[in-house]
Amino acid sequence: MLSVLFMQNQIDQLKAFHKMPVGEACEVTSQIEKEYQEQRKKLRLILLSSTTMA
Repeated sequence: MLSVLFMQNQIDQLKAFHKMPVGEACEVTSQIEKEYQEQRKKLRLILLSSTTMA
């Protein structure tokens, strides 16, 4: 069975040096990426609205 070992951790959902099956690692990283993209969209909207108000 193939596993993924995350070497560094800057994200709460992933523990450093924790072995995870490939399928689970794909699901977790996909969910993290979706959350990150949503945060970026919100930040862009905030920045755009603040620059138009200035």
